[in-house]
Amino acid sequence: MLLHSRKLTELDVSGCTELTELHCQYNALTALNVTGCNKLMLLACNNNQLTFSALPLLSSLPSLPVGFYSYGNQGTVPISLDSGHIVDLSREYLDGTTTYTWKRGAEILLLETHFTAENGVFTFFGLKPGDVVHCEMTNTLFSGLTLKTSNVTIAANAHDWDKVEAAKANNGLKDEHVTWH
Repeated sequence: MLLHSRKLTELDVSGCTELTELHCQYNALTALNVTGCNKLMLLACNNNQLTFSALPLLSSLPSLPVGFYSYGNQGTVPISLDSGHIVDLSREYLDGTTTYTWKRGAEILLLETHFTAENGVFTFFGLKPGDVVHCEMTNTLFSGLTLKTSNVTIAANAHDWDKVEAAKANNGLKDEHVTWH
């Protein structure tokens, strides 16, 4: 089935039990359902917007030979930072098979120095307001695929910002002497 380059955002071919090939690359897919496609011998779904949680697992495609599943070059994963400096990527955790690498530019951020992590939920601290961070994710179930998130900008909580500004004014400090938490 040739469905590439059609600007599709979702594709459900779960009822196509005789389907042997699916070419759905170069779309904008965020959801792909190939459940029950037990005769599938080729799946090309690269260059979409699929995340680890949306990509079909090779183990769920019994007839698909290794090497005939193309899933690389997915688009940027949109994320947001809530007011508590929390980013939730838990849907990509997949029982701990995902590795998350947070970066500020090219600098790799450190667990317990810049953020805490619990099952794909990250809370940031130790960064300055205005710092821009993103995450690069890999997963053992999808060899060779790195998903990158959108950038998020660290903002000071209004409460914290007022305390820091007051401390700076009282002590004559400049920004380079203030540690943000």
